[in-house]
Amino acid sequence: MTDAASRPNVIVSAAWLAPEAVAMLEEAGLAVRCTSGYPSEDELLSAIREHRPVAILHRQGIINGTVMDAAAPGLRL
Repeated sequence: MTDAASRPNVIVSAAWLAPEAVAMLEEAGLAVRCTSGYPSEDELLSAIREHRPVAILHRQGIINGTVMDAAAPGLRL
């Protein structure tokens, strides 16, 4: 498997994700990046700028239009 830094990123809007789910995503060639629990808009925007995700797995907190607009150029899912 390739290094996590070279794999497409998935942002999880929560402090953790079930290990089985992380394993499935990693086996699919993705790197999983969790936020804190119930992340703020600023934290989500920072994570998007840093990781440029191809997907956001929304679990906790609020994802608004500003967050989606920031992530939209690279989102596939």
